Amino acid sequence: MSDPGSKQITILSSDSIEKNLQIDSPTLVDVVDEEDNATAGYVLDPKAYPNHAAGLHLTPDGSKVLIPQPTTNPNDPLLWPSWRKNLVLLVVCICAFPPDYSSAMAAVTMIVQSRQWHVPESQGELFITWGLLPLAISGFYIITFSNYFGRLPTLFFFQCVTIGTAAWEATATSYNSFLGARVVNGLFTGAGQAQALLWIKDMYYFHEHPRIINIAESGIMVSPYIGPQLTAFIVYYVGWRWAYWLYLIIVSIGALFIVLFGEETMYDRRRPPSEQFPRRNRLLRVLGIEQARTIRQRSFWKAVIRPWIALEKIPVLLITTYYMLFFCWSISVNVTISVFLTEYYQFNRQRHRCFFYFFGITGCFLGWLSGHWLHDAFGRWYAARHNGRIAPEARLTIIYIATVLMAVALVIIGLCVQFRWHYMVLAVFCTMEAGATLIATTAVHAYFLDAYPEASGEVGQLGALGRGLGGFMSTYIQLPWLAKQGPARVYGTQAGVVVAAAGIVTFLRFYGQRIRIAQGRVYFKD
Repeated sequence: MSDPGSKQITILSSDSIEKNLQIDSPTLVDVVDEEDNATAGYVLDPKAYPNHAAGLHLTPDGSKVLIPQPTTNPNDPLLWPSWRKNLVLLVVCICAFPPDYSSAMAAVTMIVQSRQWHVPESQGELFITWGLLPLAISGFYIITFSNYFGRLPTLFFFQCVTIGTAAWEATATSYNSFLGARVVNGLFTGAGQAQALLWIKDMYYFHEHPRIINIAESGIMVSPYIGPQLTAFIVYYVGWRWAYWLYLIIVSIGALFIVLFGEETMYDRRRPPSEQFPRRNRLLRVLGIEQARTIRQRSFWKAVIRPWIALEKIPVLLITTYYMLFFCWSISVNVTISVFLTEYYQFNRQRHRCFFYFFGITGCFLGWLSGHWLHDAFGRWYAARHNGRIAPEARLTIIYIATVLMAVALVIIGLCVQFRWHYMVLAVFCTMEAGATLIATTAVHAYFLDAYPEASGEVGQLGALGRGLGGFMSTYIQLPWLAKQGPARVYGTQAGVVVAAAGIVTFLRFYGQRIRIAQGRVYFKD
């Protein structure tokens, strides 16, 4: 299904660039070919192009060539003003916030619910695990619908169903009813997360990707810490149902923001403006009516098969596996921290435990703050030492920093709980673990987007798959494992897994580009 020989790599060919520059500006999309850049390495410096990139679109300060090159059509999302792009990004972030928020707050409510419905707490854990598994696999059909019907209507209708499932959770009267609500909620709540890279790729240029991914992922990463924090207060004062009524309010705000500020970013830059769908009424685009007028240009079967074709690419499969093995232990810490505080540190009140969850918020803030400069700074350093090229595999180097931070944090967390060190020591290293997770997450998704820009949605949802499967696995095994071997051994083993998983990163750093060239692009025939 892939066709490695379908396209000859001609990046920075002087003859081809000079020839194309004599044609109308829309063909600049072909001049700076994004897929060729992904294969051979991205080149941003105008001096590396013939005639100092004369005729190409540059950043306002003239320091970088824009990749991809925008068209001249004002409806091209790349040409939208920054405020409009950022407003759409805000809508996506608001919709991407609830899934992990909901999964994490179930770790707090399950204790009360298990008592209310007279089931063991081990069964209550299924509220978490069976919410995560559907969330992990939902990306496959979310991206299919997004590519066929449009990003905006898919996000809107999935958000509307999520509102219904949130109301179901808040009003459930039995264990089975609530568990069913969690499963259905997981099937629909993940649209914002699965689509995140798709929206970013549609609106932002290559040199903006790490910074924007860092912002978007910060909102996703902080949600599983805010969830338990707010829920602990709510359960203590007014009961668990109000925690889910608040969740209902949050997802409803997301739907409202879609209606008020959402915009469709699906745009095929290789088609002339006359073949793009009309943009006359934004509410019609929310409902998918305007996008449907060009639906014959798209193949539903092609949209269905794309995520599976992306998964057959070895670098995608490897980095998804790595991310699952790295991220899962962050979830395990978040799920068990409430148990540690109650059993080992005598935090007997929910209102006391909730303050401890500030460690996650602090860690995500520090991770965002460092990542805001770290990823771009390393990209510039790498380009200066590789003839101006930034290979996608260069993004993975930052993961080594995250690996060290995560491994140290997990070891100290295990020792801290095992030997009852002061809870502030626990807080400091839980903060380190949260920050390391965000740094690695940004690096992984930047690699996805740089390596396979033609399949941004597909590889993005595979990142969400790795995160979801890791969370499902860790919540399923964590508490029995701790009971059997104790915190020091468990978290020490998990630190070893994190370090061993970094071997995948090392392999891709040396062989990832060769494998990508051998396998070819994510290519489909209609």
